[in-house]
Amino acid sequence: MLTKYLNILADHCKTNFEEMTKTKVMRMIIKKDERPNEIYAIAKVVSFEDIDQKLQGRFILGFTDEHMAVLVASAIATNSGLPPVTEAGEIASDILGEFINIIIGNAITDWDKVGLKVKFQPPISLELSSVKEKRLADTEAQMIILQLEIDHIAFRVMTSLTKQSKIKDKRILVVDDSHMIRGMLRNFLTENEAIVETAPDGLAAIEKFKTFHPDLIMMDINMPKLDGLEAIVQIQAIDPKARFVIISSSSRDDEVITAKMLKVHSYIIKPFKWPDLLQIITKTLDKP
Repeated sequence: MLTKYLNILADHCKTNFEEMTKTKVMRMIIKKDERPNEIYAIAKVVSFEDIDQKLQGRFILGFTDEHMAVLVASAIATNSGLPPVTEAGEIASDILGEFINIIIGNAITDWDKVGLKVKFQPPISLELSSVKEKRLADTEAQMIILQLEIDHIAFRVMTSLTKQSKIKDKRILVVDDSHMIRGMLRNFLTENEAIVETAPDGLAAIEKFKTFHPDLIMMDINMPKLDGLEAIVQIQAIDPKARFVIISSSSRDDEVITAKMLKVHSYIIKPFKWPDLLQIITKTLDKP
């Protein structure tokens, strides 16, 4: 999917560079960049969402060499009837920012023409300085190299993709007497874009259920004041369709049997394996 985006973007890097600097590009190369960090002299960041693929991410298009960035800014200025640019200052930043804006704007237009159903946010500038962008696990970095007669110009294009969370905006109530477990689950679920509330015991869970109206309750069993299984019985009396996932440090036969009788959807033993936990939560939410 990214190849379509990248090829169109590279074409506009070449054509806009030639038009705005009056410099002939002898050859264009697109290759993967294996460097551990992304360093830019100047760049523009464009966040996007691919509707069909349910992907979110961003393009970072930037110059990798400050000296070359200044030369390009000077060439554009000269061909626009402006004084030459001699340093990496505000004028160079403004010229190069507009240059990259034009490239991205033209690419967005052509992405739309070929049927790439994408929503974009306005480009955000990174100032004219060395900027390091932490590489994420879902990030790819590519180089667009424009080979000139006696030199070359290189653009870095960094794309990061994140599949849309399957629990996005789902309301989840976490019930556990352990402050640590509540915090861990809150952080994990929030990172996956769920709406999270917590309760330290069964009695607090019942009261929270009445006001929060969760899509799912993650319930510990052994808690003070009111244990999890009894809390499930009382919540089911309020809403028979309430969904539960039990989170427990043990799996005693009597507890497992009681959970099945109460039609609890899943029974998870601590400590959690986060990918498995997310899969169980997703499946439970998908059940009728």
